[in-house]
Amino acid sequence: TPLLYAFNFTKELVSDKSYNVWGSLLSLWTTYLKHFQLEPYYGYLENMMSSLLEPLVQYVGWNETVNPDIDPSFRELVLFNSVFYDNTQTVDYALELFQKYMGKK
Repeated sequence: TPLLYAFNFTKELVSDKSYNVWGSLLSLWTTYLKHFQLEPYYGYLENMMSSLLEPLVQYVGWNETVNPDIDPSFRELVLFNSVFYDNTQTVDYALELFQKYMGKK
């Protein structure tokens, strides 16, 4: 089934830390999740993606000083999708940065 393919693809490639792999992986899951939005297990799939992205957020960091060798496009892909999949740590930190930027903290 297509969902089994997605799980197997994810399992095989999750340890890879490259833009091409994660771009494909996230595109695949975004497409599948659109089809499963009304299913009762949708939240579990979203949580799975959030959990998979968490170590990558640590790896790419929030700016180039954390890991200067990271392609900025890869950093953007990871951070955007981490927020998209509602990763609490990423969302909270992004909100904190925004509040600092707006002079509210």
